Amino acid sequence: MKTDKEIKMILSACMATHGIDTSEGVNGIVYAKDVGFINKCSEFIAGTAKMDACYVGETANDIILAFRGTSIDFKEAPVKVIADWLNDFMAKPIEIEGIPGELHKGFTSSVERLWEKGFAKEVQDRMEGGKNLIVTGYSKGAAVAPIAAVFLKEKLKIDPKRMSVCIFEAPRPGNPKFARYFNRTFPETLRYAYQDDLIPHVPPVRPVSRLISEIPWIGDILEKYDDIDDWNYKSVGNLKFVDWDNNIVDGSAKITVERISHLINLTLKGDFLESIKEHMPCGHIYDVIMGKECPKVDKSQKIISKK
Repeated sequence: MKTDKEIKMILSACMATHGIDTSEGVNGIVYAKDVGFINKCSEFIAGTAKMDACYVGETANDIILAFRGTSIDFKEAPVKVIADWLNDFMAKPIEIEGIPGELHKGFTSSVERLWEKGFAKEVQDRMEGGKNLIVTGYSKGAAVAPIAAVFLKEKLKIDPKRMSVCIFEAPRPGNPKFARYFNRTFPETLRYAYQDDLIPHVPPVRPVSRLISEIPWIGDILEKYDDIDDWNYKSVGNLKFVDWDNNIVDGSAKITVERISHLINLTLKGDFLESIKEHMPCGHIYDVIMGKECPKVDKSQKIISKK
Protein backbone atom coordinates (compact mmCIF):
# COMPACT_ATOMS: atom_id res chain seq x y z
CA MET A 1 0.00 0.00 0.00
CA LYS A 2 1.07 3.57 -0.61
CA THR A 3 2.32 5.82 2.18
CA ASP A 4 0.69 9.16 2.98
CA LYS A 5 3.66 10.90 1.34
CA GLU A 6 3.20 8.86 -1.83
CA ILE A 7 -0.56 9.60 -1.95
CA LYS A 8 0.15 13.32 -1.69
CA MET A 9 2.61 13.04 -4.54
CA ILE A 10 0.12 11.14 -6.71
CA LEU A 11 -2.70 13.62 -6.05
CA SER A 12 -0.32 16.44 -6.97
CA ALA A 13 0.51 14.55 -10.16
CA CYS A 14 -3.22 14.51 -10.98
CA MET A 15 -3.50 18.24 -10.40
CA ALA A 16 -0.45 18.82 -12.59
CA THR A 17 -2.41 17.54 -15.60
CA HIS A 18 -3.94 21.03 -15.79
CA GLY A 19 -0.56 22.23 -17.00
CA ILE A 20 -0.98 20.20 -20.20
CA ASP A 21 -1.13 22.40 -23.30
CA THR A 22 -0.27 25.60 -21.42
CA SER A 23 2.71 27.87 -21.95
CA GLU A 24 4.71 26.44 -19.07
CA GLY A 25 3.51 22.86 -19.42
CA VAL A 26 3.13 20.21 -16.74
CA ASN A 27 6.55 20.88 -15.24
CA GLY A 28 5.76 24.58 -14.77
CA ILE A 29 2.41 24.39 -13.00
CA VAL A 30 2.41 25.10 -9.28
CA TYR A 31 1.27 21.60 -8.32
CA ALA A 32 4.35 20.04 -9.96
CA LYS A 33 6.62 21.08 -7.10
CA ASP A 34 4.91 18.50 -4.87
CA VAL A 35 5.52 15.76 -7.45
CA GLY A 36 9.27 16.06 -7.85
CA PHE A 37 9.71 15.55 -11.59
CA ILE A 38 13.31 14.95 -12.59
CA ASN A 39 12.93 15.63 -16.31
CA LYS A 40 10.48 17.07 -18.80
CA CYS A 41 7.07 15.41 -18.98
CA SER A 42 5.73 14.21 -22.33
CA GLU A 43 2.21 15.51 -23.04
CA PHE A 44 -0.47 13.88 -25.18
CA ILE A 45 -3.69 15.50 -26.39
CA ALA A 46 -6.53 14.10 -28.49
CA GLY A 47 -10.24 14.36 -29.21
CA THR A 48 -12.63 17.16 -30.07
CA ALA A 49 -11.66 20.46 -28.43
CA LYS A 50 -8.66 18.68 -26.88
CA MET A 51 -11.00 16.84 -24.53
CA ASP A 52 -8.55 13.98 -23.86
CA ALA A 53 -5.18 14.62 -22.26
CA CYS A 54 -2.48 12.83 -20.32
CA TYR A 55 1.23 13.07 -19.62
CA VAL A 56 4.06 10.69 -18.87
CA GLY A 57 6.55 11.96 -16.32
CA GLU A 58 9.30 10.66 -14.12
CA THR A 59 10.39 11.08 -10.51
CA ALA A 60 13.43 9.68 -8.78
CA ASN A 61 11.48 6.51 -8.00
CA ASP A 62 8.63 6.12 -10.48
CA ILE A 63 7.22 6.67 -13.94
CA ILE A 64 3.88 8.51 -13.77
CA LEU A 65 1.03 8.26 -16.27
CA ALA A 66 -1.61 10.81 -15.31
CA PHE A 67 -4.90 11.47 -17.14
CA ARG A 68 -6.61 14.85 -17.01
CA GLY A 69 -10.20 15.11 -15.87
CA THR A 70 -12.96 17.10 -17.53
CA SER A 71 -12.21 20.78 -17.13
CA ILE A 72 -15.07 23.22 -16.46
CA ASP A 73 -15.44 26.78 -15.29
CA PHE A 74 -17.93 26.21 -12.50
CA LYS A 75 -18.60 29.92 -11.97
CA GLU A 76 -20.03 30.40 -15.46
CA ALA A 77 -23.44 28.80 -16.13
CA PRO A 78 -22.87 25.89 -13.71
CA VAL A 79 -26.08 24.01 -14.49
CA LYS A 80 -25.38 24.02 -18.22
CA VAL A 81 -21.75 22.96 -18.00
CA ILE A 82 -22.47 20.28 -15.40
CA ALA A 83 -25.32 18.87 -17.48
CA ASP A 84 -23.04 18.66 -20.50
CA TRP A 85 -20.32 17.17 -18.32
CA LEU A 86 -22.54 14.48 -16.82
CA ASN A 87 -23.86 13.67 -20.27
CA ASP A 88 -20.36 12.47 -21.11
CA PHE A 89 -20.70 9.92 -18.33
CA MET A 90 -23.95 8.48 -19.61
CA ALA A 91 -23.01 6.00 -22.32
CA LYS A 92 -23.88 2.42 -23.08
CA PRO A 93 -21.31 -0.17 -21.99
CA ILE A 94 -19.36 -1.87 -24.79
CA GLU A 95 -17.28 -5.00 -25.16
CA ILE A 96 -13.58 -4.83 -26.07
CA GLU A 97 -11.95 -7.91 -27.54
CA GLY A 98 -9.59 -9.59 -25.09
CA ILE A 99 -10.86 -7.73 -22.01
CA PRO A 100 -13.41 -9.36 -19.68
CA GLY A 101 -16.67 -7.52 -19.06
CA GLU A 102 -17.99 -4.31 -20.53
CA LEU A 103 -16.52 -0.82 -20.51
CA HIS A 104 -17.86 2.71 -20.71
CA LYS A 105 -17.69 3.67 -24.38
CA GLY A 106 -16.68 7.30 -23.84
CA PHE A 107 -13.87 6.59 -21.39
CA THR A 108 -12.58 3.74 -23.53
CA SER A 109 -12.56 5.97 -26.60
CA SER A 110 -10.45 8.49 -24.70
CA VAL A 111 -7.85 5.80 -23.99
CA GLU A 112 -7.86 4.67 -27.61
CA ARG A 113 -7.41 8.21 -28.97
CA LEU A 114 -4.54 8.96 -26.60
CA TRP A 115 -3.00 5.57 -27.31
CA GLU A 116 -2.82 6.53 -30.97
CA LYS A 117 -1.00 9.71 -29.94
CA GLY A 118 1.75 7.62 -28.37
CA PHE A 119 1.46 7.64 -24.59
CA ALA A 120 1.79 3.86 -24.39
CA LYS A 121 5.09 3.80 -26.28
CA GLU A 122 6.40 6.59 -24.06
CA VAL A 123 5.46 4.56 -20.98
CA GLN A 124 7.12 1.46 -22.38
CA ASP A 125 10.31 3.32 -23.29
CA ARG A 126 10.64 4.97 -19.90
CA MET A 127 9.98 1.74 -18.01
CA GLU A 128 12.97 0.17 -19.74
CA GLY A 129 15.08 2.04 -17.17
CA GLY A 130 13.73 -0.28 -14.46
CA LYS A 131 11.28 2.02 -12.69
CA ASN A 132 7.72 0.96 -12.02
CA LEU A 133 4.63 2.79 -13.29
CA ILE A 134 1.96 4.71 -11.36
CA VAL A 135 -1.29 5.20 -13.30
CA THR A 136 -3.55 7.90 -11.94
CA GLY A 137 -6.23 10.47 -12.69
CA TYR A 138 -8.88 12.71 -11.17
CA SER A 139 -12.57 12.74 -12.17
CA LYS A 140 -12.89 11.58 -15.79
CA GLY A 141 -9.15 10.88 -15.65
CA ALA A 142 -9.78 8.51 -12.76
CA ALA A 143 -12.18 6.46 -14.89
CA VAL A 144 -9.80 6.47 -17.85
CA ALA A 145 -6.79 5.39 -15.76
CA PRO A 146 -7.98 1.83 -14.88
CA ILE A 147 -8.90 1.18 -18.51
CA ALA A 148 -5.48 2.42 -19.61
CA ALA A 149 -3.76 0.15 -17.08
CA VAL A 150 -5.63 -2.85 -18.49
CA PHE A 151 -4.73 -1.85 -22.05
CA LEU A 152 -1.05 -1.63 -21.08
CA LYS A 153 -1.25 -5.08 -19.54
CA GLU A 154 -3.15 -6.73 -22.37
CA LYS A 155 -1.75 -4.95 -25.42
CA LEU A 156 1.88 -4.35 -24.38
CA LYS A 157 2.12 -7.24 -21.89
CA ILE A 158 3.48 -4.99 -19.16
CA ASP A 159 3.61 -6.96 -15.93
CA PRO A 160 0.83 -5.68 -13.64
CA LYS A 161 3.22 -6.18 -10.72
CA ARG A 162 5.20 -3.28 -12.19
CA MET A 163 2.12 -1.05 -12.24
CA SER A 164 0.09 0.55 -9.46
CA VAL A 165 -3.18 2.44 -9.84
CA CYS A 166 -4.39 5.23 -7.56
CA ILE A 167 -7.41 7.35 -8.54
CA PHE A 168 -9.46 10.22 -7.13
CA GLU A 169 -13.20 11.00 -7.40
CA ALA A 170 -13.62 8.37 -10.10
CA PRO A 171 -16.75 7.70 -12.14
CA ARG A 172 -17.32 4.01 -12.79
CA PRO A 173 -15.39 2.62 -15.79
CA GLY A 174 -17.18 -0.67 -16.45
CA ASN A 175 -19.55 -3.41 -15.32
CA PRO A 176 -19.11 -5.86 -12.41
CA LYS A 177 -17.32 -8.45 -14.57
CA PHE A 178 -14.72 -5.88 -15.60
CA ALA A 179 -14.40 -4.68 -11.99
CA ARG A 180 -13.73 -8.22 -10.77
CA TYR A 181 -11.09 -8.75 -13.46
CA PHE A 182 -9.46 -5.40 -12.72
CA ASN A 183 -9.42 -5.96 -8.96
CA ARG A 184 -7.82 -9.38 -9.39
CA THR A 185 -5.20 -7.93 -11.70
CA PHE A 186 -4.49 -4.80 -9.65
CA PRO A 187 -5.52 -5.81 -6.11
CA GLU A 188 -3.83 -2.89 -4.33
CA THR A 189 -5.57 -0.13 -6.31
CA LEU A 190 -6.72 2.79 -4.17
CA ARG A 191 -9.79 4.88 -5.02
CA TYR A 192 -10.38 8.08 -3.05
CA ALA A 193 -13.82 9.70 -2.80
CA TYR A 194 -15.03 12.75 -0.91
CA GLN A 195 -18.18 13.04 1.21
CA ASP A 196 -21.26 13.88 -0.90
CA ASP A 197 -19.55 14.13 -4.29
CA LEU A 198 -22.04 12.84 -6.87
CA ILE A 199 -19.57 11.89 -9.59
CA PRO A 200 -18.30 8.62 -8.01
CA HIS A 201 -21.93 7.42 -8.18
CA VAL A 202 -22.13 7.65 -11.98
CA PRO A 203 -22.71 5.95 -14.33
CA PRO A 204 -25.34 4.50 -12.02
CA VAL A 205 -25.81 1.02 -10.65
CA ARG A 206 -29.39 -0.26 -10.77
CA PRO A 207 -30.52 0.83 -7.27
CA VAL A 208 -29.12 4.34 -7.72
CA SER A 209 -30.25 5.14 -11.27
CA ARG A 210 -33.80 6.01 -10.20
CA LEU A 211 -32.52 8.15 -7.30
CA ILE A 212 -30.24 10.17 -9.59
CA SER A 213 -33.04 10.56 -12.12
CA GLU A 214 -35.00 12.54 -9.49
CA ILE A 215 -32.43 15.35 -9.69
CA PRO A 216 -34.14 17.78 -12.09
CA TRP A 217 -31.65 18.47 -14.87
CA ILE A 218 -29.84 15.15 -14.51
CA GLY A 219 -33.18 13.38 -14.84
CA ASP A 220 -33.65 15.10 -18.19
CA ILE A 221 -30.38 13.57 -19.37
CA LEU A 222 -31.27 10.08 -18.17
CA GLU A 223 -34.63 10.14 -19.95
CA LYS A 224 -32.76 9.69 -23.23
CA TYR A 225 -31.71 6.18 -22.21
CA ASP A 226 -34.53 3.65 -22.39
CA ASP A 227 -32.25 0.83 -21.23
CA ILE A 228 -30.76 2.55 -18.18
CA ASP A 229 -32.32 -0.02 -15.84
CA ASP A 230 -30.11 -2.62 -17.52
CA TRP A 231 -26.93 -0.67 -16.80
CA ASN A 232 -24.90 -2.03 -13.92
CA TYR A 233 -21.65 -0.14 -13.59
CA LYS A 234 -19.31 -0.85 -10.69
CA SER A 235 -16.40 1.03 -9.14
CA VAL A 236 -12.93 -0.50 -9.07
CA GLY A 237 -10.25 -0.57 -6.41
CA ASN A 238 -10.24 -0.25 -2.64
CA LEU A 239 -12.26 2.73 -1.42
CA LYS A 240 -10.63 5.32 0.80
CA PHE A 241 -13.46 7.61 1.82
CA VAL A 242 -13.11 11.13 3.19
CA ASP A 243 -16.01 11.18 5.65
CA TRP A 244 -18.06 14.11 6.94
CA ASP A 245 -15.51 14.74 9.72
CA ASN A 246 -12.68 14.84 7.16
CA ASN A 247 -11.33 11.50 8.32
CA ILE A 248 -10.08 9.05 5.69
CA VAL A 249 -11.71 5.67 6.32
CA ASP A 250 -11.87 2.36 4.49
CA GLY A 251 -14.92 1.57 2.40
CA SER A 252 -17.55 -0.71 3.95
CA ALA A 253 -21.19 -1.68 3.61
CA LYS A 254 -22.00 0.87 6.33
CA ILE A 255 -20.20 3.63 4.43
CA THR A 256 -22.07 2.70 1.25
CA VAL A 257 -25.43 3.04 2.99
CA GLU A 258 -24.43 6.34 4.59
CA ARG A 259 -23.27 7.81 1.26
CA ILE A 260 -26.55 6.91 -0.47
CA SER A 261 -28.54 8.27 2.47
CA HIS A 262 -26.70 11.57 2.23
CA LEU A 263 -27.43 11.79 -1.50
CA ILE A 264 -31.11 11.11 -0.86
CA ASN A 265 -31.24 13.85 1.77
CA LEU A 266 -29.49 16.34 -0.51
CA THR A 267 -31.94 15.53 -3.29
CA LEU A 268 -34.97 15.91 -1.02
CA LYS A 269 -33.69 19.26 0.25
CA GLY A 270 -32.87 20.47 -3.26
CA ASP A 271 -29.19 20.84 -2.37
CA PHE A 272 -27.94 18.51 -5.12
CA LEU A 273 -25.76 21.29 -6.59
CA GLU A 274 -23.68 21.05 -3.43
CA SER A 275 -22.78 17.47 -4.35
CA ILE A 276 -21.33 18.76 -7.62
CA LYS A 277 -19.35 21.49 -5.87
CA GLU A 278 -17.81 18.87 -3.62
CA HIS A 279 -16.31 17.23 -6.69
CA MET A 280 -13.96 20.19 -7.11
CA PRO A 281 -10.63 19.32 -5.45
CA CYS A 282 -9.82 22.76 -4.02
CA GLY A 283 -11.46 23.28 -0.67
CA HIS A 284 -12.41 19.63 -0.51
CA ILE A 285 -10.41 16.43 -1.05
CA TYR A 286 -7.16 18.21 -1.95
CA ASP A 287 -7.09 20.16 1.30
CA VAL A 288 -7.79 17.04 3.37
CA ILE A 289 -5.21 14.78 1.73
CA MET A 290 -2.49 17.40 1.31
CA GLY A 291 -3.07 18.99 4.71
CA LYS A 292 -2.95 22.48 3.22
CA GLU A 293 -5.06 24.87 1.18
CA CYS A 294 -5.22 24.24 -2.53
CA PRO A 295 -3.53 26.90 -4.68
CA LYS A 296 -5.86 27.96 -7.49
CA VAL A 297 -4.33 28.96 -10.79
CA ASP A 298 -5.50 30.74 -13.91
CA LYS A 299 -4.72 29.72 -17.48
CA SER A 300 -1.30 31.35 -17.24
CA GLN A 301 -0.63 29.18 -14.18
CA LYS A 302 -0.30 32.11 -11.81
CA ILE A 303 -1.69 31.57 -8.32
CA ILE A 304 -4.86 33.65 -8.09
CA SER A 305 -6.20 32.54 -4.72
CA LYS A 306 -5.46 30.25 -1.83
CA LYS A 307 -9.11 29.96 -0.82
